[in-house]
Amino acid sequence: FLYQIKTSDKCFHALEKVIQESLTVQEGTEEELAACAEDISLADKALELISKQPETEIELPQPVKEKTFSLSEYAPRFAYAFAAIVVIALAAWGGVRYYNTTYQIQKAEALLEENVTFYIRNRPRLAGDYPSRGVDILMSDTDPADSSSYLTNALHHTQHAIERGSTSPKARQLQAQVFILEKEYGKADSIFSLIAEKSKTKAELLNDQGVLKFKQNKWHEAEQHFRAAIQVDSTFKEAYYNLALAQDKLGNKQQAVATLKRYLPLETDEGWKNAAREYLKDLEGES
Repeated sequence: FLYQIKTSDKCFHALEKVIQESLTVQEGTEEELAACAEDISLADKALELISKQPETEIELPQPVKEKTFSLSEYAPRFAYAFAAIVVIALAAWGGVRYYNTTYQIQKAEALLEENVTFYIRNRPRLAGDYPSRGVDILMSDTDPADSSSYLTNALHHTQHAIERGSTSPKARQLQAQVFILEKEYGKADSIFSLIAEKSKTKAELLNDQGVLKFKQNKWHEAEQHFRAAIQVDSTFKEAYYNLALAQDKLGNKQQAVATLKRYLPLETDEGWKNAAREYLKDLEGES
């Protein structure tokens, strides 16, 4: 099982020795060969491919082509088999990495978006496709009893991705969201500190940092983060909604009214849009 093309010289050397000795494995080559292939079925698949399509050409990176060509001087059939093994191994490596990183992050995100529902009034919105409803649940002072399971699973998936080498800021962002939902604000703050400064300037991360500040009753800091998110992406609707909430908390109701009026044309979800209209009516009545 090859790690990547540039580290395959040892594998080529071991296989070349095997082919030179009529495919009789010599002492000292077993370990090298084991590092090249995790499962002998890769070789079986390659040979099956050859028997079915002996004339098929596989498009390989140039270093592999050159090494395979040198092997062809000894046994063209097995040189081709080796090329096929390389292709299959690399595809398997890519698939395993996808499963261990990107898939895990997507799974965590889906768990949250399928289970988390936000109250449609007076609660800040985390970045993501979270639905709304008229009952205050996860962001309330009392969490539902069944919330811990999928929140724990979401954390597990993101941690799995990170431990397998993912450097995507999305994994950390989802972890921070879980801790915000669990009201573990100190942990959420610690997670944000692990994200690279460059990534933290993205609109969705600025928004979520603002949500954290909002939940900590740090209205001025929350407002600054929401404004920064809008400056990065003028169509980021969650930040507009949240900015109106922060402005309201700071007593700037006229500003909140103006922000909600900018928010409404951006919103496509009818639940959130109706909530904003009702919120707007209340603010206009108070001002």
